[in-house]
Amino acid sequence: MDGNRPTIESLPKEPLTRLLAVMALVADRQHGCPWDVDQTFRTIAPYTIEEAYEVADAIERDDMPALKEELGDLLLQVVYHAQMASEARAFDFNDVAPPSPTRWSIGTPMSSATSRSPMPTPRPSPGRPERRLNEQEDRRRACRRP
Repeated sequence: MDGNRPTIESLPKEPLTRLLAVMALVADRQHGCPWDVDQTFRTIAPYTIEEAYEVADAIERDDMPALKEELGDLLLQVVYHAQMASEARAFDFNDVAPPSPTRWSIGTPMSSATSRSPMPTPRPSPGRPERRLNEQEDRRRACRRP
């Protein structure tokens, strides 16, 4: 970027393309959010795990509004990791997203009638939502522009 930050209006309208553009913007070393720029795969991994547990928790509670929100949060984690990998020239989001139904269906326990492996049981994560809310507020404060 050349000093002109994109505006919300200039971002793509399609949701996934927009999400990828927002992540690239906040992770931009020159204009991005310092908190986002400083993250690594290791520092983001606990958030990714937490979001997966929150998805499982929303499913267990049959809470569709919470599930919708938590799936969005988990998707953000996938995009975040893909953005960091892209910056490292390892892979990008298009390499992560299944290019065809064949890739998705191979090796997933839910898609194979021959798979008899039990699904792992989610572990509870007591106290973590409060910590995450505090960390999210710290992040928002760090990213505010004067």
